[in-house]
Amino acid sequence: MSRWRPALRIARRTVRRSIGRSLLIAVLVGLPVAGATFVDVLIRTFSDNERSAYQEIGSADAQVTITGQSSLDGFVPMPYGGETAGAAGPSRSVKDVDLAAELPAGSTWTKTPRHYQVRLSLSEGRIIRPQLVVADLASPLTAQEARLTQGRLPNVPDEVVVTEPLANRLGLLDSSGRLVDGAAVTVADGPTAAVTGTVIAPFCLDCEEVIAAPGTPVTSSIRGQHAFSGLSEHSYLVDLPAGVAADAIWPALAAKGIALVPRDVYVHPDKYTGISNSRLPAITAASVRAGAFALLVTGLGLLEVVLLAGTAFAVGARRQVHDLGVISASGATSRQIRRIVLAQGLVLGILGSAIGIVFGAAVAWGGRVFWERLDNAVVYHWKFGPWEILVAAIVGAVSGVLAAVVPAVGAGRMPVVDALSGRFRVSVSSKRRTPIVAGLLVAGGVMSGLVGDRMMAGDFARYVRQLARVSETTGYPSPPSPTVPVAFVLLGAVLVVIGVVIMAPVLITAIGRMAARLPLSGRLAFRDASRHRHRTGPATSAIAVAVAGSVVFAFVLAGRAKADQLSYIAYLPPHVMSVTGADYPGDEKQLTLASDEAAALLPGAKVAANEHVTVGTSSKRRDTQEVYVEQSRRQCRNGCMTP
Repeated sequence: MSRWRPALRIARRTVRRSIGRSLLIAVLVGLPVAGATFVDVLIRTFSDNERSAYQEIGSADAQVTITGQSSLDGFVPMPYGGETAGAAGPSRSVKDVDLAAELPAGSTWTKTPRHYQVRLSLSEGRIIRPQLVVADLASPLTAQEARLTQGRLPNVPDEVVVTEPLANRLGLLDSSGRLVDGAAVTVADGPTAAVTGTVIAPFCLDCEEVIAAPGTPVTSSIRGQHAFSGLSEHSYLVDLPAGVAADAIWPALAAKGIALVPRDVYVHPDKYTGISNSRLPAITAASVRAGAFALLVTGLGLLEVVLLAGTAFAVGARRQVHDLGVISASGATSRQIRRIVLAQGLVLGILGSAIGIVFGAAVAWGGRVFWERLDNAVVYHWKFGPWEILVAAIVGAVSGVLAAVVPAVGAGRMPVVDALSGRFRVSVSSKRRTPIVAGLLVAGGVMSGLVGDRMMAGDFARYVRQLARVSETTGYPSPPSPTVPVAFVLLGAVLVVIGVVIMAPVLITAIGRMAARLPLSGRLAFRDASRHRHRTGPATSAIAVAVAGSVVFAFVLAGRAKADQLSYIAYLPPHVMSVTGADYPGDEKQLTLASDEAAALLPGAKVAANEHVTVGTSSKRRDTQEVYVEQSRRQCRNGCMTP
């Protein structure tokens, strides 16, 4: 450290003396760090397990479901309920179970919110189908379902609240956005309920919902329907008393036919048997391809930063060459001169990483409203990944050092007399050696790429033939992922890029000599670029790398899009749409009404088929109705709705 301490002090003073150039280099180094920090914060925030737990069970300690069996053998707590293995106990009536007697003293609970489809009547006989959320909003355990924005919560059976998108659609808000007097909603062939306030659904900001308490008249319209969410009518969110852990009581409750899912199932899923293995991402060919592509993009981005920051470093090193000459004249060795320049890269790399972390986090935090609209959910808290951000900061610091390597080597080789006089000599052997080395690197890179291309040509030809037969064989053929050929191609790309970087100053010099016939402005531009090839060379290389990366990205996206297009098989014939039982689970009456209304709204449409299909699920099979509505081609000349 004693050897680096003087170099770091000189670097710190040089940074302060040339604040403009130093900030430029720091910003160039910090941009990738800012991007990594920004992405990490957003991904961590929106995929946080605590956020998932709050979305599913709010602030409850557990979710409890009373089953129709007297015991659950082999019950395993899992998200969304759990699973049973082995034989269950004898059947019983759910109404015979006293939940207060089974839960620890001091526990509080409320019914798990459930979502249904409801039909609301509008003027002129129109019908809309928002969701009906059955939840007791007076309980703090259901705060994840709705957040009151104006008005009050219902306190009598014939009152409800609606989300702001639904209130706008129904015309329940005045010009200032306030709820109008006498606002109400009417269920088709059912009761009318007064609207006492508007809410937002924190995890579905644009959802159109009516929220009503259990047992209110509005809920009578959904009798016989299966809920979209919520385990059953006998599922509850439970708040346990202090000192009682949900992990400790679920086995005893399972023995009595009560399924208890602790909050930890969502927050720490790897602690539970059967969950950790299912959550581990499988290493597949697709993941290998995605990893290789991400590595390529990251490498190109890092190279871009090194080239651009290296250009600024080269300019700075030339401007302080006299100072370095004075230090050399004072007895400093070439190693110490290189250490001084590298120390500047380290200092600016650390400074750029710090700026990038702050800027990336600030962009994530400052754009909260935009990210909420994009994710369609409220951000309750921010989550940072310290290790990922630390790795990004280290990469930023290393990129700063890498950007200073070439200027450091050049400064260390410079004779003291040339440094003091500001002369930059280039030997004849160096002039001859540089294009030869660059040409060999480019040729080697091209050969390596061609070898990799030939090795994978057969696999891709087979993939193209499979895509051409998709309409006959169905299915989705997987793209090939040859590891060794791809390694050859990547090696070739790296060699070509290095060769171009070395060759760029030589090419710029040669082009500058051929600019004699250009107009005055052109001659001056080319001669200036040739005179300062130590900075125009890396800058040109950076532009070339950016264009090359964009071309690679465009080819990958275009190829994937073409493969998706070739493998697409239409689910329905032209001019046919379907209304499926997935929209109206267990309610064939509403399904039939929906298909008839769709046929009535579309010109020339008619119900062409009405058949039952069986859909398999992981635990049971259910019948669902699928109704096809066919529309005449002649009736659609003026742009009417067609699938």
